[in-house]
Amino acid sequence: MKNEQSLKNIVVLRNLPSNLIDEAIIILKDYSEPKIDVKNNENNKYIIDEANLIVSEYIDSQGKQKQKISQKIERKYKKTKLLNKCLIVISFILFCIIIY
Repeated sequence: MKNEQSLKNIVVLRNLPSNLIDEAIIILKDYSEPKIDVKNNENNKYIIDEANLIVSEYIDSQGKQKQKISQKIERKYKKTKLLNKCLIVISFILFCIIIY
C-alpha cells in the first residue's frame, strides 16, 4: 500500500532544456515536511537553482496546456449553443408550417 501511495507523489521530467540534467524525478513532499536539508555549497546551489528553473518551466507549460484545453472546450460549447438555438428556431418554423 505504501508503494502505491508513493508512486502517486512522483513526477518524472524528461527531455528537459538543461545542459546538466537529462531526466528529473521529483518526489513531492507532504505539507507536514516543509524542511529541506542542503549543504551551502556552490555546486549544490547551482543544481538547486537549475531544478527550480526546470520545475517552474514545467509548471508553466502544464498551465498553458490546461488553458488551451479549456479554450477549446469553450469554443465547442459556444458552437453547440448556437447550433441548439438554430435547431429550436427551425423546429418552431416546421411546427408552425405543419399546424397551418
